[in-house]
Amino acid sequence: MASWASQRRMTYLALVAGVLLLVISVPLFLYFNKPETCFDGLQNGNELGIDCGGACEKLCESQVADLLVHWSRFAKAGEGLYDVAAFVQNPNAMGGAENVAYIFKLYDKDNLLIAERRGKTFINPNEQFALFEGAIETGARIPARAFFEFIEMPHWVDVSFRKPDLFITKKQLVMNGVKPEVRATLENRSLSDFEDIVLTSFLIDDNENVVGISKTELGLVKQNSTRDVTFLFPEQLAKTPARVDVFFRVNLVSARQ
Repeated sequence: MASWASQRRMTYLALVAGVLLLVISVPLFLYFNKPETCFDGLQNGNELGIDCGGACEKLCESQVADLLVHWSRFAKAGEGLYDVAAFVQNPNAMGGAENVAYIFKLYDKDNLLIAERRGKTFINPNEQFALFEGAIETGARIPARAFFEFIEMPHWVDVSFRKPDLFITKKQLVMNGVKPEVRATLENRSLSDFEDIVLTSFLIDDNENVVGISKTELGLVKQNSTRDVTFLFPEQLAKTPARVDVFFRVNLVSARQ
């Protein structure tokens, strides 16, 4: 029969062992039973990749298609100054991104780089849009072509947001003998107000060349209202353009918040 001292020692050792087991098992339980999140560096839950797809806001690369650059053009804005623009399509119905870096480059007739300009932009889902950079200095060198590309992979997120009911309802080219103007009307038929709307206008000749580029911005455009917009072009044209295009953009990626 064990002595009282032996029983006490066994009880003490059992208590110590129990405490040690608790100290070890609780952290292990918490580690292996962490709640699934979109930021844990693991593919779990209904994710399609590591922290992307499924319930996560971030989209996986397999869920998105590449952006399409349809064209890039330049137009003279003054002595040794040129405006540039590109027309881009995002074919992804639900994928949007913010702060995507891009670059414009101007080359001369010998294909030598003479100027470049970098910028960043948002990208709305299922959108065709124009990007503009103005007054790029080229000095005495004359550009022959413009090149545009995105220089980083967009951080695609799932954007579930109904497109605003914004429309260009009027376009008028005014050739006043000095410098051309385009006058347009933006109509907001939505039930929401919109801010920071960027509008770009292109003058197109008979050969589908861009002969003029102009950009303007609107602040607040209230619901069920219209705003008149005027685009000014810095260079006089030799003849009346064959067509006028006007495009607008509003940041839906930020609006999803």
